[in-house]
Amino acid sequence: FYGLGPRTPDEDAEFERERRLLEGTVRLRAAGGVSAAVTGYLKGENLTPEDDHEGIDAMFPEAYGLARITRYRGVEGTLTLDRRDAAAFSTSGQMLRLVGGANDARSAGDADYRHYSVELQQFIDLFHGDRILALRACAQGVDADDPARIPFTELPYLGGKHGLRGYPGHRFVDRRALLLTAEYRYPVTTHFGGRLILEWGSVASEWGDLRLADVD
Repeated sequence: FYGLGPRTPDEDAEFERERRLLEGTVRLRAAGGVSAAVTGYLKGENLTPEDDHEGIDAMFPEAYGLARITRYRGVEGTLTLDRRDAAAFSTSGQMLRLVGGANDARSAGDADYRHYSVELQQFIDLFHGDRILALRACAQGVDADDPARIPFTELPYLGGKHGLRGYPGHRFVDRRALLLTAEYRYPVTTHFGGRLILEWGSVASEWGDLRLADVD
């Protein structure tokens, strides 16, 4: 954990994380690539400081105290329009996914909160199915009556191989997150392919404060 916001120091607080999750999903698929799903879940996490490093309890005592023990139950709805020809390996088509849910805190001190996200993918065949431009935009956020009481482990984050690659996992954390990706896929040999990736992303406490122009 590096702290909240896009301008946090590049010094991480180490901790151990134990997670438990029980969930069930009901999914309905319709014609034209449309699907809907409802998921109910129970989840819990316990955090403990790392023994060999300066721990989160020393660097971020307030954030650690709030996230040390978290228990949530919730429900989430997903609506997807998927017209890609091969999911993540597509050469053409688009995908739109809308997600929204509510989370009920079962641990003392934590806030109930709502979460939501919008993701759009577009695949463009530039040359005979083996030179592809893949574009992705993803925005996600959480809201609560008392947002200061949402544990940082429940907030959107950027960093790692699935978003803002080149930064460590969970490098940037806050209540709002936006990620834009442009990826060019091309053949290197008969059996190997290459990818060139550009990503822009940022986090903020409010949408009005989220400015991609401020990203280094």
